[in-house]
Amino acid sequence: MAYTETPDSHRTILIVLTALSFLPQLYQLWSKKDSKGISISYVLANLLVATEQLTLVTYVTINVPESAGGSFTHDPLSTGDWLNLVQTLVTWLLFLVLFSLCLHLSPPRHNSRPYINMYALFLPISLIPEAIDLVGGTPNSTSWPRQDYQQMFAFFHAILINPIVTLIGALSFFFQAAQTQHYHAKQSALSLWGLAVQTVVFALVATSWVWRVVYAEAWDPLFGSDGFWHWYFSYGYPVVVNGVFAAVQFGLLLFVVWRRWGRVGEGGKGGDGETEPLLGP
Repeated sequence: MAYTETPDSHRTILIVLTALSFLPQLYQLWSKKDSKGISISYVLANLLVATEQLTLVTYVTINVPESAGGSFTHDPLSTGDWLNLVQTLVTWLLFLVLFSLCLHLSPPRHNSRPYINMYALFLPISLIPEAIDLVGGTPNSTSWPRQDYQQMFAFFHAILINPIVTLIGALSFFFQAAQTQHYHAKQSALSLWGLAVQTVVFALVATSWVWRVVYAEAWDPLFGSDGFWHWYFSYGYPVVVNGVFAAVQFGLLLFVVWRRWGRVGEGGKGGDGETEPLLGP
């Protein structure tokens, strides 16, 4: 089935929108000088997801473009392939900034070391091996040729690490929802506008990924003839990951608004209800 790839202009616009979608949350943190109300586990979970996506897209774009070309990426690489890499790179960088800022602005008694250690332990199985491979540090002896190492790395991530990390990303909703329960809206540094904007932007990014990759032979972009799982492991993981994040942001938005509506209702019955706008900071 023939399909039309996402134009490069649309990919560029989505990269810009992705960067802009982080601004409400970053501004909220910077203006409050406090990260109370934001779960570090929630931010770390999404940083792990962004790191894994950068790992996979870097692998097919930079580490093995000669073998991936014609399936997921073009042969030779096109401008669109590089824009796909930039999309994942921008998302990773902004989550890294958000993570660092949340740690920097966390309460003095908050122990940030476990979160830093967890991310530090993830890097040696994700981005660092790719960097080592790129500078020629991968063994290329007869017993362990570079190609075998690369295939083992790709299989390990595509089949095991990526699905696990995606599940952790979905569970980040519960990390943040639990944190939201403990803080009044005016105390929390969580930006509702940030949640709303990212819901829309990442839903668009997820949809665009259906038409951002190169399908082998005459594949149907929607699952193809081999079913959902083959599509997911070979081409569809960026669609799923970005869609999960959009759903998490939307779920958190509904959750926080629902809490505020509930408190407004309690206030109308004589309780101490909240009266700030539902989409306040």
